[in-house]
Amino acid sequence: RLEGLSMVTGKIQCTLMKMGFKMKEMMDTMPFDQNCESLYFILDREKRQWYKCCRQFSPKFKCIEVQPTGWYSQRNEFGVSMPFNHEDAQMCFREKYSWDQNCPL
Repeated sequence: RLEGLSMVTGKIQCTLMKMGFKMKEMMDTMPFDQNCESLYFILDREKRQWYKCCRQFSPKFKCIEVQPTGWYSQRNEFGVSMPFNHEDAQMCFREKYSWDQNCPL
């Protein structure tokens, strides 16, 4: 939840993200992760679909559909699972790869 000044800046950031996602360009293959300014995993609640989106120094996203494959709960310093804490939980996704994705010519 947002409080104080972050409530104002948070709403602005959310609005910018929503606008960028509405202008998304669906890709068959994604650019390499290191070629993206930032990566986002976005859930479209209406379609119940996750997207991996790349922003390359423009307001528009380049996206591909992904499927969630695993969720790993947060662990403490001793490696004990803390299933009710979600701050450092990890979610894994699978995307479709083309045959030449990792072998640029």
